[in-house]
Amino acid sequence: MPIQFSSGRGTFDKIAGANTFPLVREEVRGAKPSTIRFRDLISTDEVRQKRTEFLNWFEKFEKNVGCSPHDPNTKPYCIWDLTLDTNGELRKLISIPDRYRQGYVWKINGHSAAFSVTITQPGSIAEPHVDQSGSASLLNELLGRKLFVVWPPTPKNLEWFSDKYGSFSGSIFDIALEQLEEPYCLVLEQGVYDLLPPGHFHGVLSPTNSAIAGVPIVHSNLREIAERVMKWESDLIERLRQGSSAAKKLADDIERGMLEDRELWRRLEGEIS
Repeated sequence: MPIQFSSGRGTFDKIAGANTFPLVREEVRGAKPSTIRFRDLISTDEVRQKRTEFLNWFEKFEKNVGCSPHDPNTKPYCIWDLTLDTNGELRKLISIPDRYRQGYVWKINGHSAAFSVTITQPGSIAEPHVDQSGSASLLNELLGRKLFVVWPPTPKNLEWFSDKYGSFSGSIFDIALEQLEEPYCLVLEQGVYDLLPPGHFHGVLSPTNSAIAGVPIVHSNLREIAERVMKWESDLIERLRQGSSAAKKLADDIERGMLEDRELWRRLEGEIS
């Protein structure tokens, strides 16, 4: 797989050259318990009230890059989709790049872009998934680095994900690498931002302590691919509603995300008109 650098790529120098570790740590310390979600890196189970354990190992890995996250004495966790404090020092480092201001609409929190952050310890692997079907993700690497393996939403790839989207357990990364088409890689170093198009499936590997922020964003140039993937997602929702109670709950969760994307498109249409 080639390492692809997209035309939407750029760098925030003030993030690339900053010691952002203390800011990430303080963001975790200051988060309300109801807003922070932890995941066990080994079992992938969601867990609660693990702030102290997370910070202990996060600081240990930062001080000792040779520390193994798979040491039986460690208990590493990751944090995902934590909405950044709009008044926090970490959020103040991020802005919408000039190239994404003209003609773009993004998710907002109050009067500013609603960035959420995923924070991971070394050795974490995010299984192939999609962030949003109907909007792109403007990604900002705030700490460390990540490797993205990305697959576009071709008909073959969408069909393959139809019975796995949001409902699989265990690892499908190896199988995805073997069976999905047109994969490419993105390497995000600290300070780098990039645009992940709508509906692009991706798995993520974190070789270091890392934190990445993202916000959903739309533009008229992204409409065709967004509508195509949302149509696939709508068909999937209808099938899930015919299934078990768990499948119906999954359908509700997927639909909520799609409705948020639809709202971004309505806002864009209002600005254009």
